[in-house]
Parts: sequence; structure tokens; C-alpha cells
Amino acid sequence: MRETLARSRTFIMVYCLLNSVNSYLTAGVFYSGFLAHTGLDAAQVGIVAAIPFLANLFCVFSPNLLARFRKRKAVLVLLRFMFHTLNILTVTLLPYVITDPGARTVSFCLVIFAANVMNAVSVPGISEMHIYSVPDELRGDYFAYVQTISAGTSGVIILALAMLQDKLAEANPEIFTWIRFFAYGLALIDLLFMVLPKEPEYVRTEKIRLVNVVKLPFRDKRFLWTMLFVFLWTFTRTFAVANIIDNYLTVDSGVPYIFICAINASYTLFLIFFQRPWKRYIRRTSWFRAFALAAILHAPTTFLYAFVNSANFIPVMLTVRLTQHVIGVGVNVTGSNIIYVNMPEENRTEFMSFYFIVSNLSSFLGMALGTLWIRLVKDWSFTLFSVNITGPQQLLLIQSVLQFAVPFAMMRSMKKLEK
Repeated sequence: MRETLARSRTFIMVYCLLNSVNSYLTAGVFYSGFLAHTGLDAAQVGIVAAIPFLANLFCVFSPNLLARFRKRKAVLVLLRFMFHTLNILTVTLLPYVITDPGARTVSFCLVIFAANVMNAVSVPGISEMHIYSVPDELRGDYFAYVQTISAGTSGVIILALAMLQDKLAEANPEIFTWIRFFAYGLALIDLLFMVLPKEPEYVRTEKIRLVNVVKLPFRDKRFLWTMLFVFLWTFTRTFAVANIIDNYLTVDSGVPYIFICAINASYTLFLIFFQRPWKRYIRRTSWFRAFALAAILHAPTTFLYAFVNSANFIPVMLTVRLTQHVIGVGVNVTGSNIIYVNMPEENRTEFMSFYFIVSNLSSFLGMALGTLWIRLVKDWSFTLFSVNITGPQQLLLIQSVLQFAVPFAMMRSMKKLEK
């Protein structure tokens, strides 16, 4: 049994690695470049980027669907295949079929919405299947190790593609399309490693009812308090819409893709050197206290990030992003596990679905309000410390305030979170 679970953890690691690469290619700076290449402005990019989080609310139906199957792998593979085909392949081909800008934006939203409904139904089941192979006592080290391997491997691939993109983008704008075709190939491979881990016997103590997705979590006060802060932090994290910030950096400030991707790729080195100190701090304190400290430390770096422009992006981005790498190790290692700290072993599909509802609702609200801000302020800007602060930079200033307020409130609520 131990050997089987160990093999399963290896398969899960490869699956996470492939997902890490694809997240950069289909949801990061390359995605922002692809959308801008199709003619979308910053606000339209924000709208399209927010759609997945609205669609992901359909994870509420996941327990009712998946609990009808004693074995779920075939269903999960089908849903995942449909997600990748719509979200990557279909979206990539849409600009060649629909030329009207307005119709193209609507089509993007519809296809992405349909794709992420499929994803929403499958993700709680995939998470429940995989977490079985990672016992509680291994999760801290395992998540840190997986993040290190994934960040390192994806960093090398992304750097190579970024260099290619910077060299060929002007002469051959289709480079965005070919990068997405590459991502689709990786997505098909990830289907294989998704289903190789051992599937558990799913433990249930409650009858299958849709209402249980809300009812069961509301019986558990500590889990509910955990979800409150997951909601607030996820809102904070997504308010400065990543695709709008990427669009501001690459289009308005002229930051090369290779510069952004090189900084992102360097995170692996910080993960290797700083995960051990963060893990020691977690053992001395707790998952929640370590997370709150790391989150608070992010606030001043985000404030400084708002002052990036075409004249200063090299020193400011290096200072901000490399400092955030040190802090980000703590945020990522703790953030990957705090959702499980107060989650019961029984009926985990319902609890995972509730978590995904909370996470995606807060992400959608954060991105929607961030995009609305960009729509409302339009070309309005102001000067702060001799730097012109436009809409995307204003998002970062507001985010920095929230990044201090939310974890500070968490520190004040530890008795409700910790046993």
C-alpha cells in the first residue's frame, strides 16, 4: 500500500508540474498577450479573465454528479478533456473564425464560461482523489517539494518561450497561437497523469443532497471561519486583476516578456533556499499565524509595485518581485494547506465544493470590481511621489491596503481558527 501511494504521489507531482506550465501559458502573461493580440482593450481583457471564476461556481453540482459513481476516473477524464479542448484549442481558433471585435469578445466569454463549468464540476473530485495519497504528516514537505519541482521545470520552459516570443512577436504575431497549441499538447498529457494515482474508497456519512454543500460546512464553525478568510484573501489577491497588470506592463510600460518570465522563473531558487526557514517558522507557530505574517509582509511590496513605469521598471520590478519571492514562499506553502487544517475527513467532496465556491465567488467579485474600477476611471490618473498613477496602478495601491487589513484581522481571530 505504501509503495502504491508513493507512486501515486509521483504521478500527482507530474500532473501538478504540467498544470503549472499550462497556467503560465493559458492564464498568465502569455494569455494577456494573446488577448491583446486579438484586439481586446484592458477592460475587455479583465472581463474575459473574470469569466472562469463565475463559471466555477457550478462546482456546487459536483458532489451530486460525482457521488453517483463508485469509481470516477472516466467521468473526470471526460470533463477535463472537454475543458482543455474548449479553453485552449477552441479559444485559440476563435479569432480566425469570428472577425468582428464585439462578437469575438462575446464568443470568448461564452466558450470560456462553458469550458470552466466542466472544470468546476471536475476539480473537487480530482482534489479529493489526489489528497488521499498525501497523508497529513507529509503534506507540508510534499507541497513544498511539488512547488519547487513545478516552478523550476516550468520556469525553464517559460523562459525559452518568452525569448522566442520577444524575438518573433513583431515579425510573426502568430507566435501567441503556436504557444497555445503547445499548451494544448501538454494538457492532453496531463490527462494521463491525472488518472494514474490510486483512487480511494470515498467515505460518506450523509445522503447525497445539493443542500449539503452548504449545510455541512455551516455545521463546522472552525472550517467556516477558515473559509471567511479564504474569501477575503482571495478577493484581495484578485482585485488587482493579473491580466490587466500584465497588459499594463507589456503594452503601456514596454516591459519585455523575457524580463517578466525571468523574474517569475527565479522563484524556484527562492523556494529552494527559503522553504526550510518558513517550515521551521510554521512548526514554531501554526499554519494560520505563518500565513498571516507572510500576507502582511506582502502589503508594502505591492504598494511599491504601483510605481512601476517605462522609465524605472528594471530596478523597481527587481526590488519588488524578488522580495515578493521570499515572502511568497511562506504564502504559498501555508496557503496550499490551510484549507485542509479544519476540513473533516468525511464528506470531503461537499467541503471541497464549498471551498471552490467561496474561492471562485471571491475571485470573480475581486476581478469584476477591479475591472469595473478600470472602466470607471478610464484615462483618469493622479501624481504620487512624482509618478503618474493610472488605473492599473491604482488597483495595486488599493490591493496593498487590503493585504494589510485582511491578515491583520486573521491574527485577531486565531482563537476561532485554531484548536
